[in-house]
Amino acid sequence: MKKFSAVLLSCVMAASMAVPAMAEDTVTEGTTATEETTATEETTATEETTVAEETTTTEETTVAEETTTTEETTAAEETTTEETTTEETTTEETTTEETTTEETTTEETVSVVVNGETVAFEDQAPVIKNDRTLVPLRGVLEAMGVQVEWSAEDQSVTATRGTDAAYFTVGSTELMTADGTVELDVAPEIINDRTMIPLRAVAEAFGAEVAWDDATKTVTITDSVEITSVDDGVISSEVTDEDGTVLYTVDVTYPVLNDSYTAEGKAAINEAIKASVEAAVSAESENIAASANELYASSQTEENGFEFRPLSLTGRYEVTTLSDTVVSFYFDLSSDYLGAHPTTVRTGYTYDAATGNKLTLADVTGLSAEDATAAVKTAYTELINAAPDNFLPEALENLDEALSVDDFFIEDGAVVLFAQQYAVAPYAAGFVEATLDLA
Repeated sequence: MKKFSAVLLSCVMAASMAVPAMAEDTVTEGTTATEETTATEETTATEETTVAEETTTTEETTVAEETTTTEETTAAEETTTEETTTEETTTEETTTEETTTEETTTEETVSVVVNGETVAFEDQAPVIKNDRTLVPLRGVLEAMGVQVEWSAEDQSVTATRGTDAAYFTVGSTELMTADGTVELDVAPEIINDRTMIPLRAVAEAFGAEVAWDDATKTVTITDSVEITSVDDGVISSEVTDEDGTVLYTVDVTYPVLNDSYTAEGKAAINEAIKASVEAAVSAESENIAASANELYASSQTEENGFEFRPLSLTGRYEVTTLSDTVVSFYFDLSSDYLGAHPTTVRTGYTYDAATGNKLTLADVTGLSAEDATAAVKTAYTELINAAPDNFLPEALENLDEALSVDDFFIEDGAVVLFAQQYAVAPYAAGFVEATLDLA
């Protein structure tokens, strides 16, 4: 701008020197030029100011934009931080929720009772997982007479009893039965090297009824299926006279523990039961034979001349307890001499399943022999005093002779005493029973 003004001034001065007569005009023009120059300078200055202002405005705008950008960036970062924090919080909450809903396993004192007998668990106790009771594989199923086969290769179990079957695999919630596939709430699993199974589902697969008592933490299984760990031993015969007439018959069954029962004392128990029943049948057969021969001979005389009917000897049993610790049952041997009614003698049998030894009342109660005898007498004294009209008049006086400390069996965890027919009450009363609680 200064250079432009200098050139303009030189031109004005040269013109003044060359044309003096035009000085006034020149001055005017010079003034005008000056004014123009001034105006130009002012314009230029204005333009520069404008440019400066624009530059300033641009810079301010740029600064403002940068500031805005910085603020937006900061806000965005803060928002991102907040979102990240929120996500982390949400993640933590989700993790907490997931942790809360994880499967829970608790080892509570759970009892399992099968048909009145408490199942003993040695190595691993039952556990409760997600409100479902898991029990060791073999204890309960074997108490129900179910045969169990374990495949280590694929960790599967095949359980069978008669036409019923169940197949399941560790870690799988599918239980395959003869009726189809059942979806389990909790899968079988291995705990402390023991396969644990969901008790209710598996027991129900074999037709058993399952009940839960939360107050006592007790699972009660009622198995309506006939005990399959016991087969019938049979003693059967038909004795005839020389002319072919049947004099008497023998039809006796007694319990034989089969291969599904795995207690170590099984063989000894079977031998003892067989020997005892055979001895009883042999002794009573002699009595029946004598009576039958006499009656038949009498029927053939002209004086008597009645129609002879064969006599009979019948034996039946009832298993009352069958567990891996105790075997208990009673055996009734009935002799029909063609009187008003048969005469029946009941014998109680209780064995230690591990040793095969027969147990006395003192053994199962923990009492001395003397105290056990006293406990039997006390139990019947209380019964007779409570309802004397139901007993023979001399029942109390004859208790010492009428009762035997050997006449008992175990049922539903209690000792059941019995008195023989006619011992303390009329025939119609049957075998009068009294109970001693083992607890």
